[in-house]
Amino acid sequence: MEFLNKVKDFCSEKWNFIRNSQLTDFFPLNKKFSTYEPKGAAILTGIYLGALVISIILLMVLGTFEYVGWLFRIIFVLTGIYSLVGLGIVMRDISRNF
Repeated sequence: MEFLNKVKDFCSEKWNFIRNSQLTDFFPLNKKFSTYEPKGAAILTGIYLGALVISIILLMVLGTFEYVGWLFRIIFVLTGIYSLVGLGIVMRDISRNF
């Protein structure tokens, strides 16, 4: 019973963090560079596009391995999704700011 209470407390703590957090908590680069300036927006766009291109290239190269290819595919697909969502957030901020 004690173990279940620990699991319940852990899950409720994580749920409260997710519920009370903002997008910048999940995308810390957006805190570092301001999208109010064109230079910061260009840097963020370049970082997210670069990460997306690199993940696609590495997926094509490392995803072809027979036994560990599935692990590489999962990692690089998640990286690609994170980059696309981050790029979408930057574009949303740019459209609001300019």
